[in-house]
Amino acid sequence: MSNRLTNFIAAGLLIFVFLVALFSMKDDSATMDEVAHLPAGYSYLTQKDMRLNPEHPPLIKDLSAIPLLFIKGINFPQDIKAWKEDINGQWEFGFNFLYQMGNPVDKMIFWSRIPMILILILLGFYIFKWARELFGPEGKPSASYGAGNKAALLALFLFSFSPTFLAHGRLVTT
Repeated sequence: MSNRLTNFIAAGLLIFVFLVALFSMKDDSATMDEVAHLPAGYSYLTQKDMRLNPEHPPLIKDLSAIPLLFIKGINFPQDIKAWKEDINGQWEFGFNFLYQMGNPVDKMIFWSRIPMILILILLGFYIFKWARELFGPEGKPSASYGAGNKAALLALFLFSFSPTFLAHGRLVTT
């Protein structure tokens, strides 16, 4: 199988994953983890404060909160007990931030999931690339991949139709 055809099929599979992830999140509410992760990421970026959800690494939360910086009218509840006093008030704070402050919650959830979809696509690309290199001929130029192309497409196909990746790859979770 030629590299050109292989790359075309791979691009088609990645576009499929992107579209399924994008359209399947329409009208979805926040998952329980997103209630904690999204406000935590927003507080990291806007308040420079890491008190919410410190037990998980911040990168995914930060990436998901970047689109929120471009949404006007987001109210940050600094005067509630969950922010000022609680040691682990991430859940109460999250529900306040998303549902009780008059914030555009549907828009916030939708846009915060876009970086997760981009990471999902990047993961698919690297699975394809890794399988191609792993099963391609050693020491030969990439123009003669043959079996590596087939292995790469199989790996990407399995990734693209995996219910786990399709269901969870779009969510703001760690």
